[in-house]
Amino acid sequence: MWRRLLLIAVLAVAASPAVQDPGLPATTWTIENDTVAAVYGWYGDGSFRLTSFTDKRNGRTWAASPQNPAAAIQLGTDTLQLNSQTAYFTPSGTISDIDNGGKRLTIVLQPVGADVQVILEAEVYGNFAFLRQRYRFQNAGSKSVNVTSADFLAANFYDGNQTYRSFHVGQWGSSDGDFATHETDLTGLGAPLFLNSGAFADHCSWVAIRDAQDSGLAIGWEFNGRAQMSLWHDAGSASLKLEGSVEGLAQSVDPGQEFAAPAVFFGSFTGDWDEAGYRTQRFVERAMGSPMPDRPQFPYLAWDSWGYQDQINEALLRRAADVASGLGVELFTVDMGWAKALGDWHADPVKFPSGLRALSDYVHAKGMKFGVHFPLTEADANSPILQQHPDWTTSTPDGFFGAYSLCPSHEPAKQWIISEALRVVQEYNVDWLLQDGVNMVQECTRTTHTHASANSNYSNAVHGIDEIVAAIRSQAPQVSIENCESGGRMMTYQMVRNYTTSIASDNSDELTTRNAIYGASFPFPPRYIDRYMGPAGSTFSLRSGMVGGGPWILMGQLSNWSEADISRVAGEVAFYKSTRLLIRNSKMFHLSPPPDGLHNEVYESYNRPMNSAVIFVFRMESDQDQEHVTPLGLRPDSEYVVKLQEAGTATASSGRTLMDHGFDVPLPTQNFAEIIQISPVQIITPPAQ
Repeated sequence: MWRRLLLIAVLAVAASPAVQDPGLPATTWTIENDTVAAVYGWYGDGSFRLTSFTDKRNGRTWAASPQNPAAAIQLGTDTLQLNSQTAYFTPSGTISDIDNGGKRLTIVLQPVGADVQVILEAEVYGNFAFLRQRYRFQNAGSKSVNVTSADFLAANFYDGNQTYRSFHVGQWGSSDGDFATHETDLTGLGAPLFLNSGAFADHCSWVAIRDAQDSGLAIGWEFNGRAQMSLWHDAGSASLKLEGSVEGLAQSVDPGQEFAAPAVFFGSFTGDWDEAGYRTQRFVERAMGSPMPDRPQFPYLAWDSWGYQDQINEALLRRAADVASGLGVELFTVDMGWAKALGDWHADPVKFPSGLRALSDYVHAKGMKFGVHFPLTEADANSPILQQHPDWTTSTPDGFFGAYSLCPSHEPAKQWIISEALRVVQEYNVDWLLQDGVNMVQECTRTTHTHASANSNYSNAVHGIDEIVAAIRSQAPQVSIENCESGGRMMTYQMVRNYTTSIASDNSDELTTRNAIYGASFPFPPRYIDRYMGPAGSTFSLRSGMVGGGPWILMGQLSNWSEADISRVAGEVAFYKSTRLLIRNSKMFHLSPPPDGLHNEVYESYNRPMNSAVIFVFRMESDQDQEHVTPLGLRPDSEYVVKLQEAGTATASSGRTLMDHGFDVPLPTQNFAEIIQISPVQIITPPAQ
């Protein structure tokens, strides 16, 4: 049961700024739970900022730098700059209940001498050690203003004479490798560290920072467009500086309208990077995760037709459906090739003489959900929509199988995309939309579109893809949407809000797949790490695609699988289904460095309520024929059974012994994968989902 969260407002008597000592807050507001407390202050010089963020469990306070405090609001227009020098009239603050067991502090700020208003919202949820913050800029004047800059996080924390390290993760296809992990000595760097996130950028929108005592902050931001985060431990001014800004902003705000800056959250943790990731994941699932379908059996075992590429037809897919249902597939997705053309979202009558709805009915009759590939912003030059409206495309072609990209924030194009998506869902009785494309947030400088020509990064993200997905979900709530941005190229927390799951490995080889799983499993909840697996392959291949917690998506040519293939896959499917809830709700321990193919790899998923773990051990080209595994997270006083599936052994040991001494795992050949199950002697039934 969540404890009552408190708002403490200590009001000053000042009716206008500049009457108090600027070093002391004239008014403070505190929003807190049993775990953390955040204090905002309005000071005697009229300035406003986040004063402190405190972890009640360990007493660590992240206090504003006394030498150079940052403003909570950093925004620029063509006529106004809101920053640490801005003075505000006496603010007002209220608190209210919100969804998901949260509380919201709302502070209304009126800058002196300006016809604008800023509304800051700070939220806490249950007893999670996280604060979520965002602000909205309202135009209270009689003329339009143009927002040209917006920092969603501006914080200068006193460094406490500590040293700091940071940890971040790349995206799929980034310049330094797929989901590569990076640990940086911030103190020794002597300069800011820059992260570039958003659709088709280099990094996931998450970073963790910790000091020499392993006390740290995990930070995430909710924006699908390009954004830049900078981190700088400036030892000279004894401050840890954090800044996050939207790139290429030129948002017009009419009188009476508002601009919303992206939300940011940060939370306290004590421990290593695995702990930072786990705390982030649990908070994200509570505060912003898209609703999960069929919780007792999600993530699904799925099949996708791309193993045949676009050479599909009704008869072939019916045969595939027969095999899939026999394997226990729960989601059957028809990938690209079902439509007349990209942008002409009607079933190809030559490939589907009975119509796509007939195939959908057949799949449903087999007990599976039906999905279709739907790259919603893509259109072939010869498609009817571009023949009628060639000016609806972005100014920069994206090259998705020769198609052009419709501009998602150009109002008529957006409405057409929404209507076509809803028609496809209804006409073909679709349960799952596989969104695809090269870049959902394209640059567009067309002056004929309804967005500003210099504002496509913000507009195509917020008023484009976000509003399109929100409209589909609102009007077809039974449909789940999977994010496939050219293979994990939009890994943000706004993506988490919009989608049921996200791709992490796009029909890749085993090593690339495990690399993606390794990196993505730090910032994102396990269910947002789905994997595509190609041919039936070996047991090693199958298990390389089974680690993590999102849907496991087979992509082989089912109609060509042998009985031996089917039998081998069926055995792995049974194991996947028996452990998917455990893994989905688990903490991932990365018990080895990132995969390189030359050294053995160990991944542990430990589920605290079930007090059980699953460990995957891989030997690829390593010359080591055994691996010593030391699990983490177990209860020291619990007795466990340790079962090695391939070795066929089962032993009993205490959690303390396992974590202190570990055990050896035989890996007799290269390209070998062992699965270890660690279960309490007294079996705990999984909690109701």
